[in-house]
Amino acid sequence: MRLLFDMAYENLDLDIDFVQAVLIAGEYVILFMLYLKGFRNFYLFFSVYLVLSFLITYFTHNSANFLASIIISTAAFSQKTTHGFILLAVIYMAVIYLIWYLYGKDPPIGAITVQYNPSQELDPLTMSYLIFERTGPKDIFSAILNLVNKDYIGIEMQKGDFYLHNKVKDINDESLNMTSPERFLMNRIFMLTGMELIEKGVKLDYTEFPKVVSLKYVLSDVVNWFKAFENNLEQYLVQQNYYEFSPVYQKKVFRYLGIFFVVVSLLFIRPCFLLTHALSNYILPLIFMGIASFIAGKYITKRTKKGVEAYKNSLGYMEFVKRVEEPRLKYLIREEKANAHAFLIYALALGMIGKIRMLKIVLSGLYSEMPSGTKQLFALYEFIEREWRNSARKKHMKQTGGSIDIMKWDVPWWGAI
Repeated sequence: MRLLFDMAYENLDLDIDFVQAVLIAGEYVILFMLYLKGFRNFYLFFSVYLVLSFLITYFTHNSANFLASIIISTAAFSQKTTHGFILLAVIYMAVIYLIWYLYGKDPPIGAITVQYNPSQELDPLTMSYLIFERTGPKDIFSAILNLVNKDYIGIEMQKGDFYLHNKVKDINDESLNMTSPERFLMNRIFMLTGMELIEKGVKLDYTEFPKVVSLKYVLSDVVNWFKAFENNLEQYLVQQNYYEFSPVYQKKVFRYLGIFFVVVSLLFIRPCFLLTHALSNYILPLIFMGIASFIAGKYITKRTKKGVEAYKNSLGYMEFVKRVEEPRLKYLIREEKANAHAFLIYALALGMIGKIRMLKIVLSGLYSEMPSGTKQLFALYEFIEREWRNSARKKHMKQTGGSIDIMKWDVPWWGAI
């Protein structure tokens, strides 16, 4: 369809910006006419108005314009009939389905094959986000473990704390096998942790920043830059062509729309009951629109073909981590068909903490003494778990103003800031 329009513009020698301006002008003219009481051909012009709004949306690639036009035009429609909000709800849900079909429906995923090792192109951050489409502390923890595993960060245990050593001369060196979120994390750990830096066109000198940082301090400071990390990861996934549009932005738009419709329906419950058939004509349609918005916010994101393929591979490895049992995992690691370090890091990213404990039991049965690298990685993971769990307990006690039974403390410590 887009190609046909472009060919028409070329043959007619029309400027596409001019056509958009004409459409927008026509939209406002018709909107003004809709508000004129006693105007005849109301339904005809109402339909033309929606068509114009759709065309503007198509050319500008801004679905918010179409949603706004529907909401605005409802006021005009309500002057002609008491069923305006019912029609609005029907049109709104139809439009949401259309937006999902055009901009939110993933290409077919096909059959999922169980994989013993994660794809080399998928770091733990990418895999976790492709599956869950949200970010949590477990993603930062798994990224730290992955950077240690890549030998970009060294670790040392001293006086009840882990110290992270920067083993990279220039964090922004493009030749390093690091993703943008991993570079962001390295910069936050060794350069910007606990300080505000204003760049004024001056090149940063890495020698002025510490090469060794306390892990306890890093964990205590995560809350200050977690949002920035989340935004960086999202931008990276769009830039790497895993998603067509910003997943977080799309979800927020529909989430806020849902909140708006629900709040409006609650605010107008009392005055609406003074009207005939208020519940069916006004309140319920608004509530249904709010529910439809919340549902759309969950499913509206669209992966590209590359993103779908990566998502498929991610599900394949997650299925392996989820299903594998001790004897099978022991065999695969012994035969070097599965990587123990990758299993630990990705199981953490996927939130499968029980599988990490199983891995430790498996490795204890395989080796009389665990390899030093594996032993260090487990020690680092256990330290992070202990520190973050203690932090969560203190936060809970501060909020509740009381004590807790540690033996009954069973919450997903890795899932919330």
